[in-house]
Amino acid sequence: MKKLSLTMVCLFAFIFLVGCKPEPNEEEKLTFQEVANWIDEQYKNKEITETITLPASYQEATLTWISQNAAVFSSEGKVNALETDIEVVLECEITIDSEIKKHEVMLIIKGKINEMTVISEWITMYFATIDINHLSLPTTHPNYNCLITWESSNAEILSVSGVLNKPYGQDVTIQLSCEINYQNEIKNVSFDVVVMKVDAGEEITEVSNWLIANYANKVVDQDMVLPSEHPTIPATLTWLSFYEDIMDDNGHYVAPILDQKIEFLCTISFNGEKEDVFVEMVAKGSGTVMDAIKEWVKKQIGSPIIYNFRFPTDYPKYNATFTWSSGNEQVISNNGEVIRPLVGDATVSLTCFITYEGETERYSFDVVVLELAARDKCSEAKKWLDETFLGFTKIDSDLDLPTVYSPMQASIKWSSSFSNIVDSTGKFTQPISGTNISLIAAITVGTYTLEVVYSYEVAGFTYTNKWEAIETFLNSIHYKEIKTQYYQTYGNRTLNVINYGYLPFFDHNNAVIDMRILPYTYGKQRTGIIRNSTQYIVVHDTGNNNNGADAEMHWKYINNLNNDSESSSVSWHFTVDEDSTIQNLPLDEVAYHAGDGSREYGTTYFNTTYQKTSITGGNRNGVGIETCVDEGSEYNNTMRNTAKLVAELLLHYELGFDRIKQHNDFSGKDCPMAMRHANRWNEFLFLVELEYFAKVNLAGVTFSWTSLTPTTLNNRGEVILKTGEQHHVSYQVAVTYDNVTKIYTFSSIVMALV
Repeated sequence: MKKLSLTMVCLFAFIFLVGCKPEPNEEEKLTFQEVANWIDEQYKNKEITETITLPASYQEATLTWISQNAAVFSSEGKVNALETDIEVVLECEITIDSEIKKHEVMLIIKGKINEMTVISEWITMYFATIDINHLSLPTTHPNYNCLITWESSNAEILSVSGVLNKPYGQDVTIQLSCEINYQNEIKNVSFDVVVMKVDAGEEITEVSNWLIANYANKVVDQDMVLPSEHPTIPATLTWLSFYEDIMDDNGHYVAPILDQKIEFLCTISFNGEKEDVFVEMVAKGSGTVMDAIKEWVKKQIGSPIIYNFRFPTDYPKYNATFTWSSGNEQVISNNGEVIRPLVGDATVSLTCFITYEGETERYSFDVVVLELAARDKCSEAKKWLDETFLGFTKIDSDLDLPTVYSPMQASIKWSSSFSNIVDSTGKFTQPISGTNISLIAAITVGTYTLEVVYSYEVAGFTYTNKWEAIETFLNSIHYKEIKTQYYQTYGNRTLNVINYGYLPFFDHNNAVIDMRILPYTYGKQRTGIIRNSTQYIVVHDTGNNNNGADAEMHWKYINNLNNDSESSSVSWHFTVDEDSTIQNLPLDEVAYHAGDGSREYGTTYFNTTYQKTSITGGNRNGVGIETCVDEGSEYNNTMRNTAKLVAELLLHYELGFDRIKQHNDFSGKDCPMAMRHANRWNEFLFLVELEYFAKVNLAGVTFSWTSLTPTTLNNRGEVILKTGEQHHVSYQVAVTYDNVTKIYTFSSIVMALV
C-alpha cells in the first residue's frame, strides 16, 4: 500500500512540472547604451601614439566616426601628433535598425617623441647609478639602433674599456665624453667622474690587484713589454720568468709547440717595502701534438751525450709508443750504450718511429757524442794506477813511478809528502824512525789534472841497542856539507835574505809555549767550535817581513782583531819566531786559517781561485801555525822552533809525518811562501823527523854540544862567521846514557854562497 502511494505522488509531480513550463521570449535587442559603453571601454582617455583603425561596426550596429580635430587625429584614425600631448573629441554615430544616436569620447594624442633626447637622458640616468669600480660604458641603446663612442680625459687612470687605476696622492676628476650617432644625427654628452685616490697603506695591494687584473691568464703570442712601473702609483716592478725558454724576463717570446701555461714572479717595490706576486699567463702554441711528441723525444735523449742512456719506449701523456735505431752502433748502440771516441766528437743520427693514434711517423735527428773528456781519461788512468799502487801498504825499496799512460794520452807527475823518504822519482831513503807517507800522482790530460793520493807505511831503522840508535841519530845531524843560500821572504815587499847555514844540534827541552788564549768576543777569532778530530798540522808563514813583525807583534794584531766586531774571520793557534812560541787559541778549537771553509777532513775539492785540486779539513780538522819571517830575524831558528812544536803535536795527536801540511795543500795559496820558494820544505820536514825520533827513541839520553871552531860555529850549531866563503867547522858531542858518556867528534864544510 505504501509503495502505491509513493508512485502516485511522483506521477502527479511530473504532470505538474510539464504543465507549468513558460513560453520562450523573443531574442533581446542590442541597445545604444551597450554600444556607447563598449566605445568608452575602447577609447575613453586612451593615449594614442600612432595611427589606429577605427571599427565600422559593433555587432549589428553601424559606426561612423567624426574627429573634431582632424588635423591631429583624422576620422580614419590617422595620427599627426604635435610637439606636446593634446586632447581630441571623437564623435561616433551609432546606427541600429535605421535609428541614429551620437556618442562622444575623449582621446589623448601623445606628442612627438625626441628619440635623441630619450637616448641622452637614458645615458644620464645610467651615470646616476654607475659603479666606478666596475665601469662598463654602453655602446648602444637597448631600444634604439644608435652608436655610442667614448673618450676619457685620462685613460691611464680611467679608460673607456673600464680599467680603473686609482691615482696616488690626491683624488682626480676625469671627464668622460660620449658621441651619440643616431639616424644621421650626432650629439655629444660629457660627464665628470671623481676617482678617489688609493688609500694610504693600500698602494702595494692596489698594484697587486692591477697586475692580476691586467696580466693573469693573459694569452701571449708575441713579444710583450712587461711593465716596470704602475701607471699611477710610484711603485717599481721587477719580473722573473720561470719559463725563460718561452718568455724571458724582458718579455722576449718564443712560441711553445702547444699552448703552455707560463708563470712569472713579479716583485713590487714601494717605499722600502716589497711584495711578490705570482702571475700566470698562457703562451699560445705554434704546432701539433705530433710536433710536441717529437720535441719531447729529442729532449729525452739530449745532446751532447757523454753517458749511457735508455731510449724511451712510450709517452703516456699522449699514449704514443716508440721504436728506435742508431745510425752508428759503434758509438751508440740500439740499446743506448755509449762508447765515446778517444779523439774528436762523433755525430750520430738516431731514428725514432712514433706511433700515435694509429699512425706511425718516422722522425730522425742528430746527436753529438763528445770525445772522452780529459776528466774521464784521467779517471781511466787512475784505474790503471790503482791496479799497481793499491796493491801494497808498505814501502821498503825504490819505486818505479810511471810518468805517462799512453792509452789515455795522460802525463803523470809525482810528489811525496816526505820527499826525504821517497822522492818524486821513487828513490827510497830509509828514515831514522817509522812513519806514514803519501805519494801524490797528478794525472794530467790537456788542461785537466786529477790528483790521486796513495798512503803507505815506512819502517825506520831497527836498532839492537840504544847506542846504535844514538849513533844513527848523530850521523843524521852531521851534514858533511852545510848548505848556504840566498833566498827571499815576502810581505809588503820582497826581501833578500841569506842563510849562512847551521847544524841541528838537539836538546831534550820541550817547546816553550807562551799561553795567551784570547777571550771569546765576536766569534771571529775565537770560534767556540770544538774540532771533531785533529788530522793535520798546518804550517804557514805570516807574509809580513817588516822589521819587528815577530810573534809578539802578531799576538797584538790578532788580539786587536778579536776586539773588533767588524773584523774578518781569521785566526790560528800558534805563532813561532826565532825566540818564542805564542799560543792564541785553545788547542782543540776550530780556527780559520787554511782557506777551505767549513769542509771536513776526508775529501777533495777543486779550488777555482787557484785552479788546483785541494784537500779538506784544514780549518775544521787542523792546528794552524804561523811562522814569522820578520826582517833581521834568524829564520833557521824559527824553523827549528817550529819543528820542535810540530813533532810534539804529532805525538800528542798520534799522527804520522804525512799529516804535516802546507797552507797550499788546502786552498792553493802560495804559503808558507818563504819555505816553498827557497825549497826548504823538505829541510823543515827533516828537522821534524829528528825531533820526533829523539823524543820517541832517545828518552834518558843527554847531549852536550861543543864547537871546536867557536869563531865559526856556536854551541847551538849556528854558523856565526858570516863571510859567505867556504870554511871548515868541527864539533864534539858528549852523549850520556845509563851513566855511560861517549864523546863523538865531527867536522863539516860550510859551503860558499853562490
